[in-house]
Amino acid sequence: MNILKNLGKKIQTILGPVADKLGKSTGFIKRKREFTGSTFIKTLVFGWMQKPEATLEELVQAGVLNDIEVSSQGLNKRFTPESANLARAVLEQAVAEAVRAPNAVPIELLNRFSSVTLFDTTIFNLPDELHKVWAGTGGNGPTSRSALKGEVGYDLKTGQLIGPLAGKNSR
Repeated sequence: MNILKNLGKKIQTILGPVADKLGKSTGFIKRKREFTGSTFIKTLVFGWMQKPEATLEELVQAGVLNDIEVSSQGLNKRFTPESANLARAVLEQAVAEAVRAPNAVPIELLNRFSSVTLFDTTIFNLPDELHKVWAGTGGNGPTSRSALKGEVGYDLKTGQLIGPLAGKNSR
C-alpha cells in the first residue's frame, strides 16, 4: 500500500511544482500568467485521460476543472514548440520516477562494467500530414508515411532511466 501512496505523492509533485518549474525552464512560461506549467499539463492529461480524441473545446472543459478559463483559440495558441518541450520534460520526469529502482542491482558480474543498459525502441505511426516533419521509417510492415521512433534505456547498475528519447537516431 505504501507503494501506491508514494506513487500518488510523486505524481502530484510532478504534475504540480515540477511541471511549474519545467514550464519556466522550457520557455513555455515567459511571465506570470493564469496558465502555469502545471495547469497546462493537468488540462491536457486529464482531458485526454477522459477522452483520448478530445477536441480543443473538450480540453478547455478539462481546464475548467483546474480553475482555468481559456477559450479554444487561447488553448490552441499555446500548442508551441515550448509546450511540446514542456510535455516531453514532464513525461521524462514521470517515467523516471515510476521506473527508478530504490537500489542498484546487486550482481557482482555487473561491477566489471561502468554501465549495463537495456534499451527498448518502438515506432509510433503518425498522421501522414506530418511526413515533412517526421518521415516514416521506410521499412517493411504497417508503417505510415510519417513515424516517430521512441526509445527508453534502463541502467541495471544504477536503476536510472535514460530517456524517453525520440527522433530518427535516438542514441
